[in-house]
Amino acid sequence: MPCAVVISPWRAARQTSSASVSAARLASQAVRPSLPSELYEQVNALHWRVQERPWQPDLYPFLTDVQLSIRLVDGLLEDTMSHNEARDFVRLGKFLERAANVTVLVTRKSAELADHLEDTLEWTAVLKSAFAFESYQARYSGGVTPEHVIECLLLDAALPRSARFAAAVALESVTRIDGAGRRSQPRRVLRRLESMFESAEPQWVASNAREFETQCRALLRQLEAAMRETYFHPSKVPAGVLGEEGQAMPQQQQQRT
Repeated sequence: MPCAVVISPWRAARQTSSASVSAARLASQAVRPSLPSELYEQVNALHWRVQERPWQPDLYPFLTDVQLSIRLVDGLLEDTMSHNEARDFVRLGKFLERAANVTVLVTRKSAELADHLEDTLEWTAVLKSAFAFESYQARYSGGVTPEHVIECLLLDAALPRSARFAAAVALESVTRIDGAGRRSQPRRVLRRLESMFESAEPQWVASNAREFETQCRALLRQLEAAMRETYFHPSKVPAGVLGEEGQAMPQQQQQRT
């Protein structure tokens, strides 16, 4: 039994990382002609390191390696990819995922600790898991409090790890994809999502964490449907741009085929 207790977290972490990295590798293979070779090679290398990593009792080195590799992929994306439509789609996906994940992390922890609001250790763990602890310390004095964590991770317009910042960057990406003079449905929904973070008050979110998460999730579902219809539905692609066997291709895959 003790052995099973040790192995279980390792297996869970490896399976989760493997699934995520494999999905990223599959997606990068689908658009490989649009990606710099250095970027694809790093994603591919990470995939095989995760797949072939032998069992080890300490999870920390494994998770640190995955985190640092993802940081390297992110840096390569910013420094080697042309700043065109393909990059805008990548950034759109990245920051939408960040906005969703940070919102879930903070609101569910807030609901969980509703009767233990002074649990500094738990809220510090939330900040560290979002890579925002030092940014928090630089801005706030007097220790870690729930309302300040909510303000920092959900509502801060300047912090790259915050949900509000992520929603704003996603909106900028959609605006560039749409082009001047066009207000698509994804752009309208994203504007509503950004406004939700702009107008929220930390005290209200702390007291209504589940409701805030529900509102955010509803907008993200609307956004997913709007993006599928606007950018990926075959009827929305110009008839003159065809892929293999005469089938229309999504816009972000038309650049280099």
